[in-house]
Amino acid sequence: MRRTVVFGLFSASCLGIGLDASCTDPVKHADPAGWFSLAEDDAGSPYQISGLIAGGYQFELGTDDENSDGALTVRPSIDAALSERDHLHVTFAVSGGDALNATAPFSLAPWGADLESDVENINGSDVDFLQTAWYRRTLHESDRGGLSVTIGFIDSTEFIDQNAFANDEYTQFLNEVFINGPVGFYQVYDLGAAVEWSRDAWSLNGVVMRVAENDDGEAFLFGGAQLGYTAENALGEGTARLVFSFASDEFLAPDGVTTRPLFAAAISADQRIGESLGVWTRLGKQDDRALVTHANLYSGGVDLSGTAWGREGDNAGLGYAYLDGGNDGISSTHAVEAYVRFAIDRALSMTLDVQRTHDHSLEGGTDEGWVLGGRMVLEF
Repeated sequence: MRRTVVFGLFSASCLGIGLDASCTDPVKHADPAGWFSLAEDDAGSPYQISGLIAGGYQFELGTDDENSDGALTVRPSIDAALSERDHLHVTFAVSGGDALNATAPFSLAPWGADLESDVENINGSDVDFLQTAWYRRTLHESDRGGLSVTIGFIDSTEFIDQNAFANDEYTQFLNEVFINGPVGFYQVYDLGAAVEWSRDAWSLNGVVMRVAENDDGEAFLFGGAQLGYTAENALGEGTARLVFSFASDEFLAPDGVTTRPLFAAAISADQRIGESLGVWTRLGKQDDRALVTHANLYSGGVDLSGTAWGREGDNAGLGYAYLDGGNDGISSTHAVEAYVRFAIDRALSMTLDVQRTHDHSLEGGTDEGWVLGGRMVLEF
């Protein structure tokens, strides 16, 4: 494992071409600190490269082994504006180390980023490092909304299960439960298509993917949809999303012989309160006819902008999650995380993070402990 204190990430940003719900999401696709272009004039070039280098180091406390380890990931992205309505995008990721994801005794990964084990042999396809490669066509665009279609190797969480305050493993929470809902089994980095539609306060996104392999070694079909509504109220802007997900009948049942499909429904909502405060919640329920670690999710938290202490680029968050209803060894899980992120400048940030996880097994045992960590991210 690579042990380093300063790491970073490289991520794509949006070009503002056509309607793209993933681009309008304020978290997963926040504008990078800077762009550089393959041409001398950035403003006039249809080709752009953006990037992030991210890394972190984590320590276990209060567990039997008390391991410590780190990870580094580099994710370059290339965007090409073929026309006002046509857009090509490619993202790669090269990572070293898995932080504590491979050694911590918990049911939830302490850092839900794309680390070494995640970027090699992706979905059992023998493909390494290629994460997304897609073509988007904007079919309609107006002041009131629009319609676009994306095809290629995609990430379903760019289209569904979004949240303004709990959706980004590089600028917000680290633990996977506060990035996307685990009970939704959202799929990433495989062949598929997505449709995005919006009109006034309403939006509707849908995604279909053919995934090369699940944990049982079977190819399967994944589908998801998200209906969203955004409105200004007396407190500020708020968004509520209803998310559905489905996976075909290729998942092992508790009897160890038959297979079952997966179904899940979730609510993801966020509300801004004034200039500095935000609150969020994510609730989900998954069908348990197949083997599932957790069937129910109840989570929520708060986000505090650095404007509260005179540093607009900083942010801090506190989240709590309770999961239960599983049939694959875990009875229930409590997870708490708090972080504070300092923007050193427009490109570089540092996060200090503390997590507490408590797993109860179906046999009556427990795994509990603390994870302390730091993360640095360089955007360019």
